[in-house]
Amino acid sequence: VCYVGYELFPWISGDSSSSFGNIMHLLVTVLVVLFSILSMVLIALSGKRSGIPSLSVWALSALIMMTLGAIGSGLMPKAVFGLFERFSTFSTVIFNAILGLYLFFGKLTPSIPRENNPISYRQEMTMTNAELGRAIRDAGKAFLASRIGDLYERRSELEDEGAIDKIAEAYYRKQVGHYDSDVSETKRRILSAKEIIDEDRTVDCLEILIETKSLKPNFRMMAKNTLKKIEG
Repeated sequence: VCYVGYELFPWISGDSSSSFGNIMHLLVTVLVVLFSILSMVLIALSGKRSGIPSLSVWALSALIMMTLGAIGSGLMPKAVFGLFERFSTFSTVIFNAILGLYLFFGKLTPSIPRENNPISYRQEMTMTNAELGRAIRDAGKAFLASRIGDLYERRSELEDEGAIDKIAEAYYRKQVGHYDSDVSETKRRILSAKEIIDEDRTVDCLEILIETKSLKPNFRMMAKNTLKKIEG
């Protein structure tokens, strides 16, 4: 809209402001400003929600400049009309340059704390697929399908050895899908599940369980329900 519109309808200073070309030039400016304002509002909201507040600040600053440009273009004398029009135009250009710097330096990756972010960010994981498979085997697929949802919700407790012992005792007394002869075996399963949770592979683990045909349907359904709950 900006490039084509201004190329087709440049401002002709020798003509009246009510001439066709100049009117079209103003209409193009209005469209550019409206679309730019909408994009800045969406970027500011997205930056806040995605954990990149500095991007929201830049977007809001550009929005203020565009608003001043639109107001100034309508209210100020013709002698400074072009100056305020440039506020609207160049604020977007400058913001695009800043956006390019964010992208170049990799600052567009959301910085959402793990405890507030149930979705597994694959770019942050350090556990390989082979290690995930080993952890699933050590914990037991049926155990994970029935218990990893509860352990995920109580993951802050898993940092305390005493809390792990209490959870293991409770699971041992009421075993679901696993048949441990000693509470230490149940604790070992919990520690393997904790490793999966700590490495942000919970979602991947549940997806594997859901696709495991050898796992009983009721356990696969448990895994599916847990995945839906985690993903919100």
